[in-house]
Order: sequence, then structure tokens, then C-alpha cells
Amino acid sequence: MRQAGIQVLGTLGEEHRPDAGLPAKSQLRIGALQVRHLAAHGHRRLGYAWPPDARLGVFARDRLLGVRRACADLDLPEPVLLPVDPDVTGAAAAVRRWREEGVTAVAAYNDDVALAVLAGLRAEGLACPADCAVMGVDDIPAARLAAPPLTTVSQSIELQARYLAALVLADLDGADKPAHPGHGLHLVQRDSA
Repeated sequence: MRQAGIQVLGTLGEEHRPDAGLPAKSQLRIGALQVRHLAAHGHRRLGYAWPPDARLGVFARDRLLGVRRACADLDLPEPVLLPVDPDVTGAAAAVRRWREEGVTAVAAYNDDVALAVLAGLRAEGLACPADCAVMGVDDIPAARLAAPPLTTVSQSIELQARYLAALVLADLDGADKPAHPGHGLHLVQRDSA
């Protein structure tokens, strides 16, 4: 789009990166928040639940990179990466594999994937967080209703929406772009981790 002269606006705050192939800092922070929280609760062997939807690959890749870097910084082993299908059978298979690898906590790409992991744990007769802690991203409404309620990383959609609106207005007015307000990431502590 940029090569065609089309103005590209986004909430990541990284529109003007010198190399578009570089990871998004906000996504790296999400993975790092997950690892730091799980490690602070004594988990040393982590799994990462990868989304099966290939369209999410860019975000998932950067979040996984954040998880990997945080594990390295904390001298934790490389996380066990597994795709988690949104059905109970696929999720249960991933849970069995993580158990074989000694995983005690799973950082999921997002809350939807984390909910699938919770279903897989139940299907295997395992308890969360006693047998395996689970942590998501996005704080979707279902996260509060999960059994157990899901620990997650919240991204401030309101903050992102206000920033995106300000970017559009600045672009339409030919004004300077507003300063990025930060990503509004914060941990939502619940019972799953």
C-alpha cells in the first residue's frame, strides 16, 4: 500500500519502522508479560499455544518471539510450541503432548486459544491451574466466564481506537501525527494462572 502511495495508519505505533520485517514491540511485550507472570508463580517449563488460523501468523509470531526472549532472559527452557485446534479433540492432544514434555503452564496466543486449552485440560481430566496454568490475551468477555476464570493480558481497545481516530483526523487535516499513547497492556489476574 505504501509503495502505491496509500497512507497506512495503524494502532501498533510502528507504522514508520525502518524495516517492516521487524517484530512489533507491543506483541513482544505481550509474550514477555505472559512469561514473567507464569515464572513469578513458579512455572519453569512453559508451552505456547499457537493459533491454527494462518492469518494470525504475524501477531502470533511476534508474541511467540516475546515468549522465547523472556524465557531466555529468565533462563527458562525454550517453550514447547504446539498448534491448538479449536475443537476438544485437538486441544486434548496438545495437552497430552505438553504433559509428556513436563509443561506446567501454557501461554496462549489469545483468549480463544486459551479457552480451547482449558477444554483440552478438562477432557483429559486435569485441573487448571493445579495441573497446568493457562494464560490468554485480549480479555474477551468469555474469559471472565471460563472455568476457571482466565488470567489474561488486556490490550486497551478504547486507547487504540482513540489513537486511530486521532491519526485519521491528523491525516485528513494534514497535521502532524499525534504521539503514540502506549499500548495500554496490563495483566488481568484471575484463577487460571
